[in-house]
Amino acid sequence: MLISPMTEGWNWERSEPVDPPLESIRCGQVIKLLLKVIEARDNGSSLHLMRTARRAADLAEVLGWPSHLLGELRQSASLHDIGKIATPRAVLRKQGRLTPAEFDIVKSHTLIGASILHRVAHPVFQLASEIALYHHERWDGEGYPHGLEGLNIPFGARIVAVVDVFDALIEDRVYRPALSPEEALDLMQLERARQFDPEILDSFMELAQREAWCESAATGAMSQPAGEVATALRLVPRRRRPKRRVVAGWTTVKPSYSPA
Repeated sequence: MLISPMTEGWNWERSEPVDPPLESIRCGQVIKLLLKVIEARDNGSSLHLMRTARRAADLAEVLGWPSHLLGELRQSASLHDIGKIATPRAVLRKQGRLTPAEFDIVKSHTLIGASILHRVAHPVFQLASEIALYHHERWDGEGYPHGLEGLNIPFGARIVAVVDVFDALIEDRVYRPALSPEEALDLMQLERARQFDPEILDSFMELAQREAWCESAATGAMSQPAGEVATALRLVPRRRRPKRRVVAGWTTVKPSYSPA
């Protein structure tokens, strides 16, 4: 399945990476350094980031992204949670459901991460800033921080939203044991066209089937009641609010990634 992000400002005429090899090496070194900082703050989190980045690039390839952009996405996606370096350890490691106040603290990691990354005038970091800001937006407009919905959510963030949740569900957390891949995909299927872009989620299910992650990905079996994704991720209930199609109060990050 091919999904073109052309309408979102991507330059599909660019036939090669924007950087010469030396600059790409330097960019990679900076990202590795940042991952070490994240790991020092929250032990084990860098493994989640790297797995999410790898799956994001794999999914983007299934969606038809050109090969020269896959590496950029992989690097950018690895920094999607960098804003959590400002989240108190007591909140990150809390066992049990977060209070509304604690959840507000967690939600701020999107804004903090974007504010860190957008300061680097490099396509990989500009994409990373966009992903950090928008990867918790929802297809139905009930996400955060800006309540964007549908195609108004940048393409890269919609991809990372899917793979990030999958990896979080199949990973042991202090507040719950890991789910099996089958259970995780069954729960995510319930959120098709609600939390997740339906076409991207369908492609992810196809990828899971191809990689033989589990059998239920092929059948779309759904065995859990609605709302279990949020429960499994330890989220407090979402607060209803008016849906907005434009980003308000954020002028330092462009609404779409457009490599020059």
